[in-house]
Amino acid sequence: MNIAHIPSPRTALDELRERRAARAADRQLRRELATYDTPSAISDLMAAVESSQDPAAERIRSVLAENMLEYSRRSHLS
Repeated sequence: MNIAHIPSPRTALDELRERRAARAADRQLRRELATYDTPSAISDLMAAVESSQDPAAERIRSVLAENMLEYSRRSHLS
């Protein structure tokens, strides 16, 4: 058995902490962007981050796209 592929407990804990922090950051971003819940508000912010190649901007665009889908679902249900 090659033990080189077994992560150390410290490494595993560090990975868990990093994943937990990433999930917390994602939840925070979703909370902050939840206020953009109309097509005009979403479009305005999309335009502001449109040309950015930053990974954070890509994540913002993704959350805003989900907000737009949610708006569409809500408007079709009412």
